[in-house]
Amino acid sequence: MSMTLPDADRRIDQLLAVLDTDIRHLEDSLAVLEQLRKLIVKQDHDELGRLLGSIQSESTQYRSNELKRQTLRNELANLYRCEISEITLSRFENELTGEKKRQVTEKKTKLRTLTTLLKKEHANTQRLLVECARFNRSLLNGIFGMARPQSTTYNAAGSTQRQTDNVFMNMQF
Repeated sequence: MSMTLPDADRRIDQLLAVLDTDIRHLEDSLAVLEQLRKLIVKQDHDELGRLLGSIQSESTQYRSNELKRQTLRNELANLYRCEISEITLSRFENELTGEKKRQVTEKKTKLRTLTTLLKKEHANTQRLLVECARFNRSLLNGIFGMARPQSTTYNAAGSTQRQTDNVFMNMQF
């Protein structure tokens, strides 16, 4: 099947629309990571559950956009008679002119910026979760006496004595 120039223009316009959806998805992901960190710090389990549900439903909806992008890349690869891996925004930046070239450049820059920011925010969220796990482990070790004492105590007879009254807290008032 041979495509005409209007077919290529139409597919590039569709690809630009898909990229707009990608940009919105990245921006939404950044907002979700920020909200996730706030809810973890607040320990709002109900809101965390709702956030998880919304993340799952959005990821299902976003899959259709990914499929659209792959379909358009396949069609453009057929049009340009090349491998799908060669269909990149950089290639379109070099081959297009005028307004379409400006749009591709703008979207490429925006996607690159958002992707870099998302990686940074993901790493920050991961560090927060690691610190929460470390703190919880330390707290549990302290409460249940799983941690070994750093010093040894001796009684008057010179033998070692295990201190048993510090493992659990007295909850009586």
